[in-house]
Amino acid sequence: MIDDRTIEKIAGLFLIIVVAAFSISAYAIIAVDIDREDMSFALNAINSSKELYATSWFANLIGALMLVPAGGALYIIFSNHDKGLALWTLAGLLTASVALIITTGIFFGLYFLADDYAKLGTQHAASVESVARALRFTGNTTWAGGVTLIGTGIIAISLLLIRDQ
Repeated sequence: MIDDRTIEKIAGLFLIIVVAAFSISAYAIIAVDIDREDMSFALNAINSSKELYATSWFANLIGALMLVPAGGALYIIFSNHDKGLALWTLAGLLTASVALIITTGIFFGLYFLADDYAKLGTQHAASVESVARALRFTGNTTWAGGVTLIGTGIIAISLLLIRDQ
């Protein structure tokens, strides 16, 4: 059987990967600069920075996937101390992972839609922009949900670490 210290090291490694992946994702998406209300501008920005945009969402996917083993390792570590809080941590990180994986899929849909937008020109611009706006809203909403769920996992870990027992 694996000893507790090894599991702690594994959890730490996965958490470092999560933070690194989300940091790369944040840096890349900021560099693309698509946070605009004008969908035409946003779609053109995605097209002109395809590599950075894709890097951002691949990094997001890696971070989301690494939440699963990180959550499992944290559950193993903390379940001996408080099963309820350990389960809260696990549930928060697992559901965050699902939300962020869905977010990645949505934003890759926007990536492909931006490519179509460039190919179509003005022919169906209004329709493509409308779909893109809906995708971006849905992606931003699921991303915010994922980040909030990570926060619930962090709260649970924090409660485990600061409790008196």
